[in-house]
Amino acid sequence: MDVERIVATSDGDVTTWDIARQRPVSPAIPHAADVTCAAFSPDGSQIVTASDGEVRVWNAHTGQAVSPPLDHEGIANHITFSPDGNLLAVAIRKGHPLSKTIEQKGAVVLWTADTHELVKVLSHPTRVNHVAFDTDGRFVAGATSPPENTVCLWDLATGEIVRRVEHRMCVECAEFSADAPE
Repeated sequence: MDVERIVATSDGDVTTWDIARQRPVSPAIPHAADVTCAAFSPDGSQIVTASDGEVRVWNAHTGQAVSPPLDHEGIANHITFSPDGNLLAVAIRKGHPLSKTIEQKGAVVLWTADTHELVKVLSHPTRVNHVAFDTDGRFVAGATSPPENTVCLWDLATGEIVRRVEHRMCVECAEFSADAPE
């Protein structure tokens, strides 16, 4: 098996596990609320976590925070790093008391992965449930809720939606194929 570590969430804690030995490799990372999502950076050095109203970045080996919580508004449904590890995307739904400036009901919020500075907010009229980068990191796809029920494709250079793929019901997840045609 090529995979050595996996990150898992349970009861407000995030734990990194050694798969072969079936034991934790670093102390559990506690959170004040249930953790909705966790992801490794492409190089495996960091873990990003989302809990109710809070996104945090951690050292994957020590479990120590590498920055204060990212100052986003809304509840993070999903988080992911860009393929090159330079950007962090957060799928947001409005509804948290801190959600004052997100004009729409949802958004994809982009941060720099190293300095954790806000890059761009891609607003959407409905909740964004999931976000994914294409293999080049030029586009993000967002899975959205009713009444739209679409996968929206944003061009990161312009911040504009360039495609919408409609579905009959709520879209919970969207991913790009790794073998995209040239």
